[in-house]
Amino acid sequence: MGLAFKGNTDDIRESAAIEIINKLTKKGAKIQTYDPEAIERAKLELDHQVRFFRNAYSAARNADLLIIATEWQEFTKLNWKKIKGLLKTATIFDGKNILDGIKMTQLGFDYEGIGTNNYKFN
Repeated sequence: MGLAFKGNTDDIRESAAIEIINKLTKKGAKIQTYDPEAIERAKLELDHQVRFFRNAYSAARNADLLIIATEWQEFTKLNWKKIKGLLKTATIFDGKNILDGIKMTQLGFDYEGIGTNNYKFN
């Protein structure tokens, strides 16, 4: 989730998401991604193996892991119960620490947030 280097922009220069995606695809990962603004620019930079979606729910469908790589306010307002039902495994790596880790674990996610105490409740 998220391709821009920061929310509210389509700028992908120095984007952590692009770097993560490139490393994962080199290891054989299949990537499904969504960003509210940066998809068109990211298509010019990313491997053809990446699938781009027009909304977060479609991007989450059947994913093994959800990585949040951009601080989009939209991501904090998603229906996380619905997201949990779409994922193969309810695992979130929150690279921008925009979600409430306690709430996510209470919803049944295996949640890891950067810059937190890395809460483990399970």
